[in-house]
Amino acid sequence: RVESGGRGKGCTFEIEVPRDGTALALEPKKRTRDMEPLPKVEPVARVRALVVDDNDDARELVADLLRKNGFDVMMATDSSSALATIRDQRPDVALVDLGLPGIDGVGLVQTVRSECPDVKTRFVALTGYGDAGDRERTRRAGFQGHLVKPASAAAILACVALRDDA
Repeated sequence: RVESGGRGKGCTFEIEVPRDGTALALEPKKRTRDMEPLPKVEPVARVRALVVDDNDDARELVADLLRKNGFDVMMATDSSSALATIRDQRPDVALVDLGLPGIDGVGLVQTVRSECPDVKTRFVALTGYGDAGDRERTRRAGFQGHLVKPASAAAILACVALRDDA
């Protein structure tokens, strides 16, 4: 059973398990296409990726996905540390949450584009903001992609594997 008091108020999950230790007779669910294991993506060269998100779990989850698929991964929790990493490390791709504390993700990319025009990092928004206005705002700021959370692993991998010339 699942209950929620509404958006932003959390959820309660309740699972009943028999005390006598008897096994539950559950029928296995048929696998759907979305549930199939993902093929491992082998980048031609090791792609250096930066994951920028102030949510520890979201940042770690995306970083682990990329690492397991052959990417070199760096992380940042805010725009200031992300900007320093981009200037020093020049990642190939950066997945950026828009709702960062202080300077938001759009402001980060605008700053990079104006202050470091030689940086070739490909920026992908990975955010909860996904309406047409948000997508237009990221496009104008210089993002090359826009994924809405929760994005599937396949969508994230496809987005970071794309080449600008493809």
